[in-house]
Amino acid sequence: MISNAMGRWYRPAIVGLTVTMVGILIVEVVVGISAFGWWRSPGVDLDIYLIATRRVLSGGTWFLDRQLDGPYDLLMGDILYPPITIALFLPFLVLPTIFWWTPIAVVGWLISSWKPSAGAWPLIALCLIYPIVPARIITGNPAIWVTMFAALGLRYQWPGALVLLKPSLFPFALIGIRSRGWWIALAILIASSVVLAPLTIQWIQVTTAARGAGLLYSAVDIPMVLIPVIAWLARRSTGEPSADR
Repeated sequence: MISNAMGRWYRPAIVGLTVTMVGILIVEVVVGISAFGWWRSPGVDLDIYLIATRRVLSGGTWFLDRQLDGPYDLLMGDILYPPITIALFLPFLVLPTIFWWTPIAVVGWLISSWKPSAGAWPLIALCLIYPIVPARIITGNPAIWVTMFAALGLRYQWPGALVLLKPSLFPFALIGIRSRGWWIALAILIASSVVLAPLTIQWIQVTTAARGAGLLYSAVDIPMVLIPVIAWLARRSTGEPSADR
């Protein structure tokens, strides 16, 4: 009888929790826009890296001068992504910037295709209401691309290696490690880093000199990357290739 009662209330409870957290998310975004000026920052993180990309193309350095002068405190506008990500930003010097947010649609499509069980939705919603997640989406932080690579890694294995474009999230890069394609993608990343050796060496110096960085500085992005992982773990069988094959 107890188990029947729990079964009867399970789905309404799940729906109620999910709806409640979606409501919190809406309130969070409204407050962020009205009180914290989120409306002034759409794509601001993308702009930082597009400026850096143009600087490299004009013969300058990927990093700011202040980052190359020894220990420094992290400030808005500092560059922490490795120079191989220049390849990610280059197309958006000519493409309409709206396409930068394509990963949101891709992750949404993958989650939909996995048809995660009802129990996953409150967990996904919980990740979404973590304040950094909507802020990252609005500002166009490259973490949205890392999230997409993790999601695609769960489907096609090899894209998981591209999570290493944000090395501090390296545990998620292990998605798809058992596939040959993953190792090929890793080899391409390593070769590209060697080609850009002077900038890669600077990146190591810059990241180790940054106060407030360290191995855990990207921990704030874990909830975002967990969204497709939760959906995949709760997926219903679709017969598709996935990271566990």
